[in-house]
Amino acid sequence: MTNALVDQAEADRLRQQFVDLTMKRLALEAVEKFKAAKAAIGEKQVLIKQLDAMAPDGRKILLPLLEHPDLAVRSAAGVYLLRQFPEQTMPVLQRLANMSRHDALNSPHWRDAEWEAGFVLGLYRTGELNV
Repeated sequence: MTNALVDQAEADRLRQQFVDLTMKRLALEAVEKFKAAKAAIGEKQVLIKQLDAMAPDGRKILLPLLEHPDLAVRSAAGVYLLRQFPEQTMPVLQRLANMSRHDALNSPHWRDAEWEAGFVLGLYRTGELNV
């Protein structure tokens, strides 16, 4: 799935950049390098601004990440997709927020995904989600 103004190779590159930044943040948080993890989040926000500058639906490029094998990538994509694409994103985030260890299928980041999905859904329901 690509934006009309972006070719497939560029869409793939942007998606991979999002995945890499998500994994970088998780790795840094795991070793308690929170300042560096916050910088990775900042880099991701720059990427999101770049996507938003692509008319009409730049963030649509991230939709395939809702099916990514890593559950934390799914939830991270959901954060940035929920407001524009709630019908595709809501079911994914609800499944992540309600999953148990058994449901996680040995995903190393299932707890991160579960927490982030629940937090974002709460913000969305109260109208406080602003990403």
